Amino acid sequence: MTARTAELLVAATETAHEKRCVYPLDVAQGLLSLRQELERAAQALLLPDPSTPGTLLVRGGQQQVQTAVQMLDAKAKDLPVREKLSRRRRTLESEDSSYDSDTENQDVAASGGSVAHHEDGSRTVSETLGAEYAEYVSCS
Repeated sequence: MTARTAELLVAATETAHEKRCVYPLDVAQGLLSLRQELERAAQALLLPDPSTPGTLLVRGGQQQVQTAVQMLDAKAKDLPVREKLSRRRRTLESEDSSYDSDTENQDVAASGGSVAHHEDGSRTVSETLGAEYAEYVSCS
């Protein structure tokens, strides 16, 4: 334990103000990686709550706790949430049914210009781009 941490610990126990801050787990871990910077700037002690993942405890004087919570919230907004990013990535790579299959053009030609039936040509974005590129190259 460093001298600075000891000072913060003494200050936190003397004033006995505590605030629980709940964040997504990966955001809480990101905030803990900034722990020394946040503790130094806010003059408050920042601890993970071992009983509740994603919960951080802020201890110190009332003003220091308020400052630390404001800093945590500001830093949390800057940290990417992996869950949201991976969900967005899965959505982008999910099936894209807005493009019809390549066989629909053949159906149109075979039926004399009118569409006999609509075939759901679901495919991933990568497959769609590959098919469009192949079509572009063949038309060039």
